[in-house]
Amino acid sequence: KMQQAALTYMANHLIGEEEIKKLNKVFKELDVDNNGKLSKEELIAGYKLCEEVFQGKLTIQELEEIFEAADADNSGEIDYSEWLIAAANK
Repeated sequence: KMQQAALTYMANHLIGEEEIKKLNKVFKELDVDNNGKLSKEELIAGYKLCEEVFQGKLTIQELEEIFEAADADNSGEIDYSEWLIAAANK
């Protein structure tokens, strides 16, 4: 938990305030069940909804790899801290 808090703090300082606002909005839109975490299914469904916005199409396998990389604690879900950390590492 302490490591996660430290990483979140660093991510907050690496990402600008406006970017954090955008990331927060996207996270909330993807979190369909409003549990504060993103499932793999929510991430994939969200990508499919706005697929035309992305310049290159990602495969389901690529989306799963992104999910696995972002799920730092291997819980099977991406919490907001992991979301920010992943964005800072993009």
